[in-house]
Amino acid sequence: MKKFYIILFSTLFYVLKLNAQDVTFSQPYNTSQLSNPAFVGTGMYNQRIKSELRSQFFDGNNIFSTVAIGWDSKISRKNSEVNNFMGIGVQVISDRLMSGVIQNNYLTLNLAYHIFVDKNLNQNIAFGLGGSYAQTTFDRSKIFFGDQYNSAGGLTNTGSMESLIASPSSAALNAGVLYTNHRENSFLQAGVGVNFANKPAVTYNYLKESAGMKLSGLLNAETQIFYDNTILFHGEFIKRDSLSNYNYGIAFSFPITNNWEQIKRLYIGCFTRDAEVYIPNVSILSDKVAFGFSYDFDAKKATSSQIIKNVFEISFSKSFGYKRRQLFRTIFD
Repeated sequence: MKKFYIILFSTLFYVLKLNAQDVTFSQPYNTSQLSNPAFVGTGMYNQRIKSELRSQFFDGNNIFSTVAIGWDSKISRKNSEVNNFMGIGVQVISDRLMSGVIQNNYLTLNLAYHIFVDKNLNQNIAFGLGGSYAQTTFDRSKIFFGDQYNSAGGLTNTGSMESLIASPSSAALNAGVLYTNHRENSFLQAGVGVNFANKPAVTYNYLKESAGMKLSGLLNAETQIFYDNTILFHGEFIKRDSLSNYNYGIAFSFPITNNWEQIKRLYIGCFTRDAEVYIPNVSILSDKVAFGFSYDFDAKKATSSQIIKNVFEISFSKSFGYKRRQLFRTIFD
């Protein structure tokens, strides 16, 4: 029980004081709207749904759980002679602490205009703009601060909740540009996003400071090798004020069907976040469905004062509608 209180107090302090911390995913290419609004409308099919579940456990207790669900679609063109098109997307993220003691919810609406830059319609540049709304909720019956417990871990009921804002919320605008080169046997994507969104301030503070603008850059690439196999690379760099983070990694795929007309590939790879966390990843891709599983391994040597978390993540995506030509099917779709 003592461990539980340590986790609760340290995690509450982390959330309440460092409220500008970004939501983190180990398979960020499945939540691409989060980093750049220009991603909406980039799929090979007309529409798609992407989802992600991330859970962190310690000593059998669920510390954090994050759920993300996004939908995006190409908007039908009224003039069939015009190849450029508009994309629209919506993404909802719920970031929960200790089974809902504190919950951060995000709603984002994104629009992007895609302009083809070659006659074969393989390359396009997208300009995206999005708006996001964030809200934090509390289950006050489960929030206890340090002065509410005695040395034996018993509840004293002497704590104060006066410092918590009743219904904190915030809104922001996001923008981005994205270049995509999508061919019959290769895929390349590079983009830059600017994000002004912060978690809402949950405590009264008369010296409020903005967490600043977040700048992100990414590169997604996948190509066929050895006829039926593929190799992919994903890299992302994020900078906010003086803080910077990066993640990158590679994966190989192998066909899991003898029918050459069907797409069924198994991906095995490994990614790293700031060279401190290593993330083995296994994914399955078919014509319209993708499923992925990853687990975070902390590379830092643990001491008795550190909390080592067990973190796993599951992703699922589904594409539907008409197919945009016979192009290379990639895990980034």
